[in-house]
This record gives sequence, C-alpha cells and structure tokens, in this order.
Amino acid sequence: MLRTTTESFFTSRAVCYYIAEKYANQGLKLIPNDLEEKAIFEQAASIEYPNFDSFCSKAVASSRSMRGVASDKAVFDALVEALSGKLDG
Repeated sequence: MLRTTTESFFTSRAVCYYIAEKYANQGLKLIPNDLEEKAIFEQAASIEYPNFDSFCSKAVASSRSMRGVASDKAVFDALVEALSGKLDG
C-alpha cells in the first residue's frame, strides 16, 4: 500500500506507475514519453496482466500460510507449471 497526502494505492501496478512517474527525472526512466513508445509499453502491460498476473498472484498466495489456511504445494506447482508454459510459449 502506498499512501500520499490525498490518496491510497493498493495494487502493485498502481504503486509502480506512481513511483515511476514521481521519480521519472531520477535515474532510468521506466515509462517512455514518446507517444509510440508509450503505446508499446501500455500494450505490453495490458498483455502481461491477463496472461501472467493471475498465475503469479495466485501462486504467491498459495505458497504461504495466510489467515490460518495452510499453503497448498500442489496448487502452487500447477500454477507455476501453467505460468512456465506461457513464458516458454
């Protein structure tokens, strides 16, 4: 969670965008300014979300005990295998 003076951001994507834009003039610029380059960046981010994020976030959640629920190695392994297939394909 990232809190500013007026807002709270709780998704990792929103936090990353905020930090990338806030500190754009310090070090490596993560989000391009050029219109076409920015469109390519946004397209890649849009592809990443439905194709990879659901596997990654579920794998992380299944790999650790949360709220009294034990981790599930079989679920974790299945999600990692599915993700690996997407990354290799």
